[in-house]
Amino acid sequence: MFDTERSQGVPWPSKKDSVLYQPALPDRYRKIAVPLGIVGAIVVEASPWLEDNQWVLDIATKDKLIVGTVGNLEPGKPDFRQQLERFQHNPLFRGIRNGNLRDRDPSSQLSNPRFVSDLRFLAQAGLVLDTANPKPSLLAAIVRVTDQVPDLRVIIDMFPN
Repeated sequence: MFDTERSQGVPWPSKKDSVLYQPALPDRYRKIAVPLGIVGAIVVEASPWLEDNQWVLDIATKDKLIVGTVGNLEPGKPDFRQQLERFQHNPLFRGIRNGNLRDRDPSSQLSNPRFVSDLRFLAQAGLVLDTANPKPSLLAAIVRVTDQVPDLRVIIDMFPN
């Protein structure tokens, strides 16, 4: 979900992409999804902008087609817990997305105690880790993540490449 007409623009898609560069909001999705019997959707946030997590939650609160959202926060960063605590109180916030997205590499973070601790914090909050753009190296890293944080629920995003 993104709105190319917002004053700050969007981090993706590029203005050069004439097919995708248009608002992708619930009403547009509803026209496609509802005739197919779809009654709800979970937004998986790809934007690296922190406030886009709130933007999605604000829209989701007003539109019942959105039944949840997976935010984009980065475990291992000093402000991760504070950010997670901010959003987790909204019942529509169901977890975070992390993986092969914007030069993130969970396999290189497994030796970072803060990263692992933040994932434990995520698991204790009852939230999920949604992997982004999985490929074999990410899948191997996720196995190692679940070895270190066995209570963490993981969603493997899309089909592996």
